[in-house]
Amino acid sequence: MDKIESLLEDLTLEEKISIISGSDAWHSTGVDRLSIPRIKMTDGPIGARGDSTSGATSACFPSATALSSTWDKETIEQIGEAIGAEAKTKDADVLLGPTINLHRHPLGGRHFECYSEDPFLTGVLAVGYVKGVQSQGVSACLKHFIGNDTEFERHRVSSNIDDRVLREMYLLPFEMGVKQGGSLSVMSAYNQLNNIYCSSHKTLLIDILKEEWNFPGYVVSDWGATKETVDNANGGLDLEMPGPAKTWGRTPSKISEFW
Repeated sequence: MDKIESLLEDLTLEEKISIISGSDAWHSTGVDRLSIPRIKMTDGPIGARGDSTSGATSACFPSATALSSTWDKETIEQIGEAIGAEAKTKDADVLLGPTINLHRHPLGGRHFECYSEDPFLTGVLAVGYVKGVQSQGVSACLKHFIGNDTEFERHRVSSNIDDRVLREMYLLPFEMGVKQGGSLSVMSAYNQLNNIYCSSHKTLLIDILKEEWNFPGYVVSDWGATKETVDNANGGLDLEMPGPAKTWGRTPSKISEFW
């Protein structure tokens, strides 16, 4: 912590702003002057894709839905280890997975990436996956936080969920992934939760995730999910992706231009 505090004191305002946005599609922004490296992220969760431009091949494991049918958390932890090891061969620091949204909506076009409609089963398997990935020195990233139930209008739709259902269904797998799995990263969803964008949702990102659950890691936006400047900053988002910055920085782009 002393080193972190020292680095924060040494960073200029411009440098502080730069490191909370990506430098390109898959990297955060580093500060060479202080030997702060970029963080490289790779897509998942059934194989480490790398930077998507190198042409490198990737192992392709069965979908999460197929894996969850086994009810075999030990096997899923072993798969997490294998994917984490492959991520390291591609110089990645963070694997963007597991996807632990629930099978709750008939228009959920990415349900195959998710484990189950059962929140407890999803949470148990997420814990195994996270432990497997992070045993290889690569951070897992729980996604998509939260209520990412449909691909239709996914950048605008609001998932309106009451408190009890939110706690007992939607939040439980993420809570298990943080508290029991020790995930070091969480990805905020494209959608809104109860008419507030998830990347700007203070109750979700600060009150619950960071304070109630004592989450020690960082929150990264889904790619292109940042739409607000001040609200993202006050709402608990830590890293805007992809880069270069669209909503943070000296001259944030207008959303109409971005979309």
